[in-house]
Amino acid sequence: MACTPCTSALCCVAGDDVYMLASTVSSKMIGSMARMEGFKFVETLTGFKWMGNQTRDLQAQGRTVLFAFEEAIGFMFGTSVLDKDGVSAAAAMAELAIYLTTLGFTLTSYLDQLYLRYGFHISNNSYFMCYSKETIKQIFGRLRENCQVSQFVEQVPHAHQQ
Repeated sequence: MACTPCTSALCCVAGDDVYMLASTVSSKMIGSMARMEGFKFVETLTGFKWMGNQTRDLQAQGRTVLFAFEEAIGFMFGTSVLDKDGVSAAAAMAELAIYLTTLGFTLTSYLDQLYLRYGFHISNNSYFMCYSKETIKQIFGRLRENCQVSQFVEQVPHAHQQ
């Protein structure tokens, strides 16, 4: 891939051997970025242990993992620490803020540019609240039998979606 001037933070960092990861509960924006920029995106189960293990597996195959994140939980920049790492995340954000300032951007204005390039990505996370022990037992019994959660919201008076 030839390098050309661009506004993408991922310019010239692409290919079959370059990866970014996110858990299934996280924004899908990195997936959109991967499709446009040419790197690979892997979605894992929820939890950094899955992203750390996937990173280790990819490294064993000679692949490079640049970044991993989970919505509201943390970020992994590089592979020095195969877990969420607030210290490196803070340093990376500070470095990005300084760099963007030299280009005339703030973090917020650059995020707006990313939205224009990759699209707006909205997450609507929710959960179910149920206070009845018997109902909880029934729900998880049925879940173990591969039923869908949506069936229970309509059937169980003590459960409601928030």
